[in-house]
Amino acid sequence: MSNQETQFKNTNIAVNVEKYPDSKVTFHIIVSPEATKIAHKSAIKSVSKEVSIPGFRKGKAPESFITEKFGSHVTDEWKLTCVNTSLNEAFKLTEIYPLSDKSVSSPKVHSISNEEGTNFTVDFEAYPIVPIINPSDIQIYTVKPVPVTQEDIEERIHDVLLSSATWDDINDRPLKHGDFATLHIESADNPDLVLCDNQRFEMTEKRMKWLFKVLLGKTAGDVVEAISEKEEKEKDSCQACDDPTQDHHHHHEEEFKPTNCKITLTAVQAAVLPELNDETVKKMGAESVEIFRQRVEETLKRDAQDKADHEMKQQIDGQLVKLYPFDLPISIVRKQIRDAVQHEVGNLYLRKLSAEEIKEHSAKIEHDVKETITNAYKAHFIKLKLEETLELEISQEEIMQEFMKQVYMMQGQGYVKPTDDAAAIRSQIVEHLMKEKVQNHLLEHATKK
Repeated sequence: MSNQETQFKNTNIAVNVEKYPDSKVTFHIIVSPEATKIAHKSAIKSVSKEVSIPGFRKGKAPESFITEKFGSHVTDEWKLTCVNTSLNEAFKLTEIYPLSDKSVSSPKVHSISNEEGTNFTVDFEAYPIVPIINPSDIQIYTVKPVPVTQEDIEERIHDVLLSSATWDDINDRPLKHGDFATLHIESADNPDLVLCDNQRFEMTEKRMKWLFKVLLGKTAGDVVEAISEKEEKEKDSCQACDDPTQDHHHHHEEEFKPTNCKITLTAVQAAVLPELNDETVKKMGAESVEIFRQRVEETLKRDAQDKADHEMKQQIDGQLVKLYPFDLPISIVRKQIRDAVQHEVGNLYLRKLSAEEIKEHSAKIEHDVKETITNAYKAHFIKLKLEETLELEISQEEIMQEFMKQVYMMQGQGYVKPTDDAAAIRSQIVEHLMKEKVQNHLLEHATKK
């Protein structure tokens, strides 16, 4: 295992630093005789205050007497004082700090004397040392928002009106296009794995192609088995996909795994929508249908821009880790990697693969999981570094606006949990807003093609 060595020195200490992979560091520290003598005097004084000696008040006994009577105690205190003082000084001198107090091993004192000073070694896991980030180094392709069509506007209005719909149960005919199906879906191979419990879906070929194909003509109460299929979505243009120099992935497209599903058609319903008129939209805060349509169009355009920005931010995240490599303490990601690998390998067993197939897939799973989690944490530390460098601040007004946005989101869609206390909610909001500001800064200053 290779290591990198560097040296630091001041009047009190000389530090030889050895760096190893996974952010592991060894300090070889030599303490000057002068600093060692100061630590010795401090140790004697400390012991003197702890012991009771007839004829002397605490802390007033001669140093020679304390050293003679309590020599081993003084030596232990001397080593402890000298090591702690010098180690803290070494952290500041090298600007290399431990990840936590628990990550520092017990120092090994090789020698200590007033004449020759102190020599000791300590191993620890260091806090990640992130390089200085220059956003203009990042090169990304501009992603233009998808134009909003009249069809998009009508579809969104339809969805909004659904929130005020009344529902007619359908029991006298099979399911047809435009009906709503309430479904319970579980894995046919593992009934304990419930994928969907009594959720309602609009059955159209555009929105739910594979389920629509499976359930068309079925009636309430029917149970069918089918292999899940990936829903085909209209692909947005992505120039990075056409550039062989870009290591670019649409990770969301890689997550789908076909599942043998047992589908129970619990209920079939038809939605009765309210009429789209001024009276209806006034209940939604719009003065007229025209204003309501304008707001829907503005929202769709904003969503399209947000989606385009998100894709560009994904390009940035992918480049950050490559442009600014640094070591990450393995202890930070060890548990997450282990749990994620166990989960993915567990899915292989659920798919009833052979032992040979599981072994073949497991190696790739472990590699991919480690890379994904490690890169995510590295991007996180890079953004933390940027937060400090940019001296970003979050105002109380920004916090309140984000809080209200979370309140009005549908249950389960926001990142704030209603059960959390006020301090926890505020902390989550500040963290989210800070992350957004860093991402927006990177997006604004990245070099765009």
